[in-house]
Amino acid sequence: QQLVEERSKAFKSALEVGYIPLLRQLTRRGVPQAMRPQVYMKIMGVEVTDASVAYLEQLNASLKEYELVTDELFRLDVTITGNDDDYFVFEEMLSDTMSTLSRDPWLSHSCAVLSQANDKPYPDAYSRQAVVFPPCGIVPFRGIVMYATPFCYLFSDPADVYFTFRSVYANYCCRLHTVSSGTGDILQLSRQFEVVLQETNPALYFHLLEKGLPPLRIAFNWIVFGFAGYLEVDQILALWDRILAWDSLLLLPVLAAAILSFREERLLKCNTPEEMRHVLADASKLKVVLLLQLYLFPEIVPG
Repeated sequence: QQLVEERSKAFKSALEVGYIPLLRQLTRRGVPQAMRPQVYMKIMGVEVTDASVAYLEQLNASLKEYELVTDELFRLDVTITGNDDDYFVFEEMLSDTMSTLSRDPWLSHSCAVLSQANDKPYPDAYSRQAVVFPPCGIVPFRGIVMYATPFCYLFSDPADVYFTFRSVYANYCCRLHTVSSGTGDILQLSRQFEVVLQETNPALYFHLLEKGLPPLRIAFNWIVFGFAGYLEVDQILALWDRILAWDSLLLLPVLAAAILSFREERLLKCNTPEEMRHVLADASKLKVVLLLQLYLFPEIVPG
């Protein structure tokens, strides 16, 4: 209890100062649950002002004025995600967030990695908006709503949810489904996973290949969706603590390799892909921090 209080005080001091590097350093060991909203917003540079709220209202007004062909695709994905026991209570919030996101032209030029559809030079913002479709520049796909789900647990105010998620998406999530020549996209993360697993656990790596279930086929969806829909919500937030702390998505392939290695003994006894999938199906007891510690620093973790 004393340690929790000391860490809370450290976070409060860092928030008052507003020094992001210090906040990131503190976040490496996790963020107190009650302070996550403030910490995430500060690290991502999100400040919801009156102008921000007015901008959000303008986007919402466009939803009532006209409908786009992509609107139904976003709604369908929200409906499917709402069937999950962890997220059904947030179906309305997710629907509002994703609908607004689809109309936000800010994303079409502000994402860390732009899709081929909007990765082109335009003379001005009006020219871009006239060509890019949907306005956000993101063609909806099955599962895109999963990126927003963890943030519904952090905020009750729709504006806080929207602008925090928008910033996280623009800096991180867009890399997980976009192929680019830059660094940190899904191809490089996939390659990193295969390299890490093959170097640290070759026996398991080649066993999976031999039995007809390539390791990347297992881990790809984990990485693409940041383990949303697989790990428990508290563990997803613990993972996002570390992603924001290190400002890197490399923890995703490392965690994927750690999970497979943790299940190594049972996986090596499996002879069919179906048996392997069954072994990996239950993630309810997986703890992100412990898995990473066991995988990266096995010599200092007590047995």
